[in-house]
Amino acid sequence: MGIHQGDVLVVDDNPANLDQLEQLLQDRGYAVRAAPNGRLAIESARRRPPDIVLLDIMMPEMDGFETCRRLKAIPEVAPAPVLFISALSDIRDKSAAFAAGGVDFITKPFDLDEVMIRLHTHLELYRLQQILRRNARSLEQKVEIRGRELLQQNARLQEELVEQRRRLSRYQEAFRQAPSMLALLRAEDWAVIETNAAFAEFAGQGLEAQGASAAGPLTALRAELERSGAASRMPLEFPDRAGRPHPWMADARPLTDAEGRPFVLLSLEQGPQRQVASPPPPGR
Repeated sequence: MGIHQGDVLVVDDNPANLDQLEQLLQDRGYAVRAAPNGRLAIESARRRPPDIVLLDIMMPEMDGFETCRRLKAIPEVAPAPVLFISALSDIRDKSAAFAAGGVDFITKPFDLDEVMIRLHTHLELYRLQQILRRNARSLEQKVEIRGRELLQQNARLQEELVEQRRRLSRYQEAFRQAPSMLALLRAEDWAVIETNAAFAEFAGQGLEAQGASAAGPLTALRAELERSGAASRMPLEFPDRAGRPHPWMADARPLTDAEGRPFVLLSLEQGPQRQVASPPPPGR
């Protein structure tokens, strides 16, 4: 088997030419099919597309030009190169051969070595084109698959985004309506970012706009959070809107927002009331 073996369809109405080319090609390791006319050549090519075609021009019933055009009209056969072999040598015949779809023109009487060199050259080009076509199809398939994957991924991300927005909306509503006093504080200086309704009712509206800081009343809580990373159930006093101190049990949790920025969630719950000593009874 030759290294450049291929499937060759030889079409010639001259039995001597057919036998000569068939024998030559088989000796070089090619698989050869011989057809004495265009109709049989087309039927053979339709059943099993060849790698390359050697085609005579002057044939009865259907000449080589028409045979070539019909071969090129078959999608599975069209890529195979067609080499015309003919006694015709006029430039107009050669032009007609190329116009019909041929890639080369060999003049009879042909030289066997020339035929083999040209056949080998065009067969190698055909194989390279086939490789390029397969690679192009493979790349198109990969692009198509990747495109579908990206669309699916985008759809999943969109669904996740919608769900995150729903959760965020629920969290925001729970934050606003929570019975405990809640506040979001900037991590670096404990300035108030946002408070819920209970906190605002106790401490007054507008703390966020004023950039008020909770660092003063919560010094011990902040120190504990920075020291251990958590602070819970710490007793402290926090002033109301009139500045009067009230006892509270405080929790502080470090969190990050969706963009990775740190903040502190402060929670205050009513602490034990301070006992005020009763005055002694009169006369004692």
